[in-house]
Amino acid sequence: MPQADDQDKTLSLDPAQTEIHTQKQTVASLRHDLEQARAGIQAQIQKAIAGASSEIAQLRTTITVLRNELELKRIEREEAVQQAQTGHHLEIEQFKATITELRSELEKSLSDKDGAVNNAIKNLHGQIIQLQATVGSLREALELAQIDKEHALQQQNAQFAAEQTQLRQTIQALRDQIEASKAALS
Repeated sequence: MPQADDQDKTLSLDPAQTEIHTQKQTVASLRHDLEQARAGIQAQIQKAIAGASSEIAQLRTTITVLRNELELKRIEREEAVQQAQTGHHLEIEQFKATITELRSELEKSLSDKDGAVNNAIKNLHGQIIQLQATVGSLREALELAQIDKEHALQQQNAQFAAEQTQLRQTIQALRDQIEASKAALS
């Protein structure tokens, strides 16, 4: 009969060990997921920075091209003024209008590009906030899982201690019975 009790207790420890193993796997999985989330956030930040850098480089190129075009227009205007110093007032006014339009287009283009860059930065900031919230939630879940694990270990240890005490009492009772039987036989 004591052997059957030992086997039942050994079997009852296996699910507890399995639960501990499962909890360890869950913690490892959460750590892995957290690391992947951090890597994803870092990749998104790097991608956003690269995109913003590329767009700034394009804006600088556009500005340079527009400045070159503007400079060419200015040079053309000056040549035209020099060729026809008098009587070309209308043509001079047209050049001024062209310059004004180019300036307006340049300012509008710069304003549009600045707006696009600002919107991209705002969107990235929002995504970063969402990812930070996700990381916070994962941390809380990990902490709760750790607390649950510790609680389960405490319960298992208490149960194991109680079972050990009961086994010791059973062993002592059997020893007492054996001694009593020996004493009765002698």
